[in-house]
Amino acid sequence: MANRTEYKNQWMKENRDTKLLTLPKGRKAEIQAAADAAGESLNDFITKAIDERMERLESAKPNRPWYQTEDAKAAIKRLSSNGAQKGKDEPEK
Repeated sequence: MANRTEYKNQWMKENRDTKLLTLPKGRKAEIQAAADAAGESLNDFITKAIDERMERLESAKPNRPWYQTEDAKAAIKRLSSNGAQKGKDEPEK
């Protein structure tokens, strides 16, 4: 890689998925405040909230078709075993 930015961009492309999240005006600040109070980054806070909801859905309705795919099973297993651990597999800053 020619420089650090290119390396980070390539690492992100290979190791992370991204999704733009659109929120009502002011909601991001509320979520950020809750994340700060929990001592977490905004991304970790949102990821953990999604993980918790998926776990509740899995417990309530384990026969949903989308839970039957191997990708979904692997993702749920990974998320429930290690959650969104801050700093795990992230490049140096």
